[in-house]
Formats: sequence, structure tokens, C-alpha cells
Amino acid sequence: MKQHTVRGLAMIEAIAHNFGLDHLDGLDLLRHIAESHHETMDGGGYPTACTAWKFRWKRASLPSRMYSTPSPAPRPYKPS
Repeated sequence: MKQHTVRGLAMIEAIAHNFGLDHLDGLDLLRHIAESHHETMDGGGYPTACTAWKFRWKRASLPSRMYSTPSPAPRPYKPS
């Protein structure tokens, strides 16, 4: 299960390469999101267990709207 981030990144890389889409705007952002959407500030996430300073460094290139939402959307499978 914890490999889906790595596999998702590999799929994006393959699709971009195979269809000549390496030049698309936003592809770096898509790669970053696919790879790191389960990282946490305390280093307890996956796949790389980034610590807070590494996460902030990576996050610096993302638009603020990507990480500053006031609250997550409700999840029907997980109580608030």
C-alpha cells in the first residue's frame, strides 16, 4: 500500500516520456504531489519520511493554495 506514491510517480514519468509530454507546465508540481502527498511534518510519512525542514524546502516551490486550505473536506470513511 505504501508504494502507491512511488508507483504513481513512475506512471507519471512513463506517460510523460512515452507521449512526449515532458514539456507540460505543471508537470513538476504533479510529480511532487504524486510522490509526497503522504509525507508529514514530523517525518512519519512515506515514502521518504521527510522531516519538517525538508518538507518546507520542497513545499517552497508549490503555490500557497496547494497547502493552505483551512480544513480538509469531510471523508465518508473517516470520522472527523
